[in-house]
Amino acid sequence: MRTKTLFLTAAALAAGLVSSFAQSSNVYSVNVVGYVNITAAPGFNMIDNQLSSSNNTIVDVLGNANSGPVLQDAQVLKYDKAAANYSIDIYDQGSGGWIDGNTGNPSTNNVGPGVGFFFFNARSTNVVLTMVGNVPQGTNTVPLTSGFNLV
Repeated sequence: MRTKTLFLTAAALAAGLVSSFAQSSNVYSVNVVGYVNITAAPGFNMIDNQLSSSNNTIVDVLGNANSGPVLQDAQVLKYDKAAANYSIDIYDQGSGGWIDGNTGNPSTNNVGPGVGFFFFNARSTNVVLTMVGNVPQGTNTVPLTSGFNLV
């Protein structure tokens, strides 16, 4: 009886090992994840979003770019052609992060892959922004309208 139990245990262990080897050889991801480090000098910097995040809002794109104290009072200005003005988002650690500069509500501005914006570094030294997201694959397009475009 012990020989039969030992044989069944060894067979089960071998089947588990074969199954785990078969699974690990075919594992792949449909997304290519990457990061971009951008050095922002004091004052205004032109930046574009090179990666795709969940919603591509300012919060998603720059939410983890650096620590709150480093980003304090930083600003993002994105040109809105339809309104012929800039939207402004401000980083305020006391308000929980990126907020709409006009309303004080959490930011909802979208900066999809390829979209450019101005980043204002409020510090007197360079700041390194680390942007994390999926690398866009396949054919990528950014619609351009007549006149100037920041892409």
